[in-house]
Amino acid sequence: MSIKKIKQKAGFPPAKNHPSEATQGLSIRSESFQGPLPHPRTLAEYEQVYPGAAARILSLTESEAEHRRSLERDSFQAEANANKEALHLYFADSKRGQLCAVAISVSLALIGAYVSLHGAPWPGGLLGTAGVGGVVTTLIRGRWATSPPTVTDNARSAEPRPVTDDRTPNLPG
Repeated sequence: MSIKKIKQKAGFPPAKNHPSEATQGLSIRSESFQGPLPHPRTLAEYEQVYPGAAARILSLTESEAEHRRSLERDSFQAEANANKEALHLYFADSKRGQLCAVAISVSLALIGAYVSLHGAPWPGGLLGTAGVGGVVTTLIRGRWATSPPTVTDNARSAEPRPVTDDRTPNLPG
C-alpha cells in the first residue's frame, strides 16, 4: 500500500504533485526495556509524581530479590537434607539385604555339610556349593546392581542425578 493511499484513508486532503512528496516516508520508533526495575525515565516520572517513589520501588525490588534468594537457598538445603536421608535409607536397606543373604548362604553351607556327613555327599555338596555361590553372587551383584537414589525437585524422578559434595545446586538440564 502506498503512502498516498494511507493518507487518503486517514482523511488527509489530496496532496498536490510536489517533488518532496516522493521522499516522504513513515517512521515508527519502538523501544523496550526489561528488568526488575522500571526504565530509568519511567522511574524519574514516578519520582516527579510522587516524591520518594523511586526509593520505595528500589527498596521493594531489593527486598523481593533477597526473598527469592532465601527461598532458593531453603529449597537447596531441603533437597540436600532429603538426599542425605535417601542415602541413609538406601545403605541401611542394602546392609540388611547383605546380612540376610549371608545368613541364608551360611545356613545352606551348614546344611550341606550336615547332609554330606550323614550319608548323602552329592546333595550335601550341591547345598554347600549353593551356599558359597550365594555369598559370592551377593557380593558381586550387590556392589554393581544399583546406584544410590537421589531426590529431585519433584520429590522422586525417573532420572537419578549425582549427589555432589560441593555447595552448588544440582539443577536439572
